[in-house]
Formats: sequence, structure tokens, C-alpha cells
Amino acid sequence: MNQLKNFICILTILAATTGLFANLPPVVTNASAQQRTDGSKIVDIHFDVEDAENDTLTVTLFVSDDEGASFSITPDGANLSGDIGEGVMPGVGKHIVWSAGDETQIFDAGTFVFKVTADDHSLPADWVYVQGGTFQMGQEGLSEPVHTVTVSDFAICAHEVTQAEWVETMGSNPSAHQGNNNYPVDSVCWYDVIVYCNQLSMNDDLIPCYTINGSTDPADWGTVPTSQNATWDAVTCDWNADGYRMLTEAEWEFAARGGNQSQGYTYSGSNNPDEVAWYHENSGIQTHEVMTLAQNELGIFDMSGNVWEHVWDWEDDYPVAPQFNPVGPVTGTDRRARGSNFNDTAYYIQIAWHQNFPPTYGTGTFGLRVGRSMGIRQTMASNWAIVEGGTFEMGIEDHDPSEVPIHTVTVSTFAMCVHEVTQAEFSEIMGYNPSYQVSSNRPVEYVRFYEAVKYCNLRSMEEGMTPCYTINHSTDPNDWGGVPTTYNNSTWDTMTCDFTANGYRLPTEAEWEFAATGGNDSMGYTYCGGNNPNDVGWHGGNSSGYSHNVMQKQPNELGLYDMNGNVHEMCTDWYNATYYSVSPQNNPTGSEGGTWRSLKSSGWNNSSYAFYPQRRSSCYPGVQNDTIGFRVVRGGF
Repeated sequence: MNQLKNFICILTILAATTGLFANLPPVVTNASAQQRTDGSKIVDIHFDVEDAENDTLTVTLFVSDDEGASFSITPDGANLSGDIGEGVMPGVGKHIVWSAGDETQIFDAGTFVFKVTADDHSLPADWVYVQGGTFQMGQEGLSEPVHTVTVSDFAICAHEVTQAEWVETMGSNPSAHQGNNNYPVDSVCWYDVIVYCNQLSMNDDLIPCYTINGSTDPADWGTVPTSQNATWDAVTCDWNADGYRMLTEAEWEFAARGGNQSQGYTYSGSNNPDEVAWYHENSGIQTHEVMTLAQNELGIFDMSGNVWEHVWDWEDDYPVAPQFNPVGPVTGTDRRARGSNFNDTAYYIQIAWHQNFPPTYGTGTFGLRVGRSMGIRQTMASNWAIVEGGTFEMGIEDHDPSEVPIHTVTVSTFAMCVHEVTQAEFSEIMGYNPSYQVSSNRPVEYVRFYEAVKYCNLRSMEEGMTPCYTINHSTDPNDWGGVPTTYNNSTWDTMTCDFTANGYRLPTEAEWEFAATGGNDSMGYTYCGGNNPNDVGWHGGNSSGYSHNVMQKQPNELGLYDMNGNVHEMCTDWYNATYYSVSPQNNPTGSEGGTWRSLKSSGWNNSSYAFYPQRRSSCYPGVQNDTIGFRVVRGGF
């Protein structure tokens, strides 16, 4: 028996989770470890583990002697007893007993860190559960602007799809680089990938993610197009399905950086490309067997080099605003690819590098990696900003009596479109354009509040979200009848709003003003994003008498455009000139009833004096004016 001297245990066990079942993995918590003081050289490890489906678990203990940098020590199973190994049920007060003194390795003086993992056997051994988090996406001088992105939990295969896996599902091997079944499949285009993902999902009795022409069965889609195809480009993704799919660009970069375990490496897993990537200098201009180089912080291989990996997103400029589960634009010409390939230099295999390719493009440098969603998730297009909830002082002195008293308001987190609803967006949903100054990328105007509410619910329904507005006990605008053309309508004015729904709606006055002033990132500017009105908005002094395309001026601190000028923006609230004196502090939503609806911002015809973000005004819900439009938000976070 080895003698133990000064055996020290870190009391915080690093709790690792793996496994995927109904999108919920087991979770290890409340871990602690202590060596007994009776000279027995026994270590007691206590922990709790929960699993939503109450599956039996396999629990494993790992030990690190380098302060958690690696866990290369696996105790001998003969020296372990208690809640360890197979068949462990979830619960509290779990206990592992380790007879450390009986190990062949000598544990004399030192500091040791323990890791307990729980696996419910629903995630294959070559898959990784990625806990969601927030990171800085992009890189100065490489892929700009660097911006804040938050992603939810997801699962990712630790390796690129191999030729063997592709053949098993698709029946043939398109690869240019053959000779080893464990080489990544190559010569596959983006269209090929969505077919593979859905076919594999069906084979594994999972819900397919992709839909074309109302069907998730690739057999109904016809032959994979060899040129750009409008029908295939209209494919939609069910982000809450449990089937296989491509990663979004944000998920890919988060995982490549090491997720919440990121060490800030230049390449995925190292600052030395030879350790982690097959690229021009070491590949022999050839793909290589997957998982043969070092893994990254999450245990994922080949995210730098080997083959390009198709991701979901259409190409688009990166936004300035913080993003939450971004999925890219709705339409486009080219799709993103990440990770670069075996024939590129070290510069191009950096984590942040991306390129754009038509969905038909799939040479011998193109492969794929698959992922799966984990639980119910919200997704955001790239032209949306997450406004983290916070507390601010609402109102302003010495302007208008309705804007006092200044009072403290707290709003919850919500998402806001970075631009006003455009005429093109409105026409796509409503089938017509009411605007007086017609131009597709200008904000829609000459639009009634009633029409804006209808637009929000119709768009929510079209995109599979829960509508926010209810009229006559229905959230379906088809049940509401024609949009009223009078200033007020007693039926439509009884509308209610479910602020917890995840669909589209108009912001409240408080949400609008909090976002306009920069939210938690506010720099205290006079206007929305700056102290010079000409920099941030279109007003009577610079508009030439008409509205302008959205997103032409400088955004504010949250990446929101045109919060000053262009058009007034409607809010959900009933307007009350004395509301500030009775407003609740938390998430105020306006008076219970009234005659006018609230407006924020100002129009292209107003003087710059009216540009301040605290400005309040109002309109009848049935009124039309070519200076009035709207912007949409989403709650439910």
C-alpha cells in the first residue's frame, strides 16, 4: 500500500455533463471531496445529480494533478465503490468512496482536482453537449465588427461526418479524397447537407429539422439542384426539432472557441496550428482521418482545417448589436462555410475566418458537421438586437409636461429589430403597401396602429410563434374582420397583449425609451447614439422632405438604427399625458384604456429639437400619416 502524505483535495469538483434525451442532459451539482483523517487514505466524494427523464446513469470519476488543465488520471474501478459506474439513479446525497491509497500511482504531496461525469447514454460517445453562453463573435481585422452573441445549449458531433457515415445514410460516396472510410466526406454542397440531415434523422426516428414545400421527407423534394433553386432556398428549419441539422454560424464559432471553457486560442484548441489542424503546411494537400489531431477545450476535433463545414446562415454583414441565437437573414445568395480546409494557410484556418459560397458549391474541400438542438429555443435573425433588461430613469425635464416626473423604471429582457419595419417587409406579410412615399427599403408609413397589430400577429403565425395580440378572444387576425378605417373602433380597442408570448409586437413606451437611450450600455448621449443629430437620424434639416432607407445613419449603443427621426414609431401603450405620475416601476404598459396610442421618436419633417429619446406624442389608432411607422420587438425571454 502506498503511503499518502499531505493528500489535498480541492473541494469544488468540476461537474461535467454529457448525454442527450428529450433534449435534456443529466446535471451534476453540489459536489465536494474530502480525504479521511483516520489514516485510511480514503477519499469521500459527495454530489447531487438530476436527470429530467430519471434515466439510469453511468457516473465516472476523473482526477487531475495539474489543477484541472487535464484529467488524465482514471482511478481503478476496484478501488471505487458507492454511486459510481453503471446503474446510478439520479438523486441527492450521492457518495463515491475512493481507496486512493490502493492505487498504483503514488499520491504523496500535491493538489488534486476531481471531475464527476454523468451520462444517460442517449448521446453517442462521439458527441459533445455544449452548454450555452455569451461570447464575442468575430475578430478585429478578420471578421468585423466584433459583437456580443448568446447561444442556447446544443449538441455537436465531435468530428466531421465521415465517408462511412455518409455512405451508410446516402448509399454512395461523392468524395474526391477516398481510401479511408474515416476521412471526412467531401464534395458535398449545402443542398446535399440538408438532404443528409433529414434522411439521417428519419433513419434514427428523430424529428427532421428541414422542410421544403411542406415536407420533411427528402424523397418528396426531387433531385438535388445543380444550380441556384428558389424552392430549395426557401427551406425552413424547425429549431426545436430533435433531429440532425447544420450548426448556425454562431453555434459553430462558439463551439470552435471552446464554448464556456474557451482559452482564447487562435485556432480551435491551440495557438499552434500543427497541433489541431490539417492545413497547407502539414496535410500533403489531402484530407485526413478525423480525430487524429488534438481536440479543443470541449473535446471537438478538426474545427480548424481538414474540410470546410457548411453552416445554416445566409451570408450577411455582421451586426453591431448583441445577438441571441442568431440564424442569419431570411434570404440571400450565398451560404456561410466555416473552418477552412486542408489546402489553406494558417491565416485562413483561424477560428474567426469565414467565407461565402453558393448552396450548389461543393468541391473536394467541402464537408459537414452535424448538431442537434437542446430544448425549446428562441432564434433571432441577424437584424435583431437583444436588449438586456435593466433599470433607468424615464422621462426628461423642461420639454413637455407629459414627460415628467422623471421616474425609475425597470424593464425585462426583450429583443428589438434594429430597424423600422420596411415597406418590403410589410408588403410580404400584408399583401399591400400603404405608404405614401413608396420605396421598398424605406420604413412603411401611412399605416394605422390597427394594421401594425394585424401585421405582428400574422407574421408571428407565419413564423410559428405565439401571437401576442387578442381581439374578440382570437389571436388569428382572419377572425377580426376588416381593419377599421375610423379613428377609433370599440371592438379593436379592446385588444389585449400577452407580453409573455414569443411572437412579434410593438414595444411598450418604457421598452422603446430604454432601448433608444442605449439600455445598460448607455453613454448618456443627447440623441439616440450621439450628440450630433445629423449623425444619427433624418430630420427636417437634412431629410429633403421625405423618409430614407433604413440603417443609413449611425446606430446607437445597442446597434439600433433610426431611433431618432425617419418616422414616428408606434407603441402598444394607450397614451395618457399624466401616466408618468402613476406609472408602476416594473414593466409599465400604459393606461388600461384611452383614445390615442403612444408614439415615440420623431419624423423626417420634425426639427432636431424633437429628436431627444424621451419625447412622447400620440395618434388615433385608426389615423394614417406619412410620418408614422413602427418597429417590432419580441418578448418571452
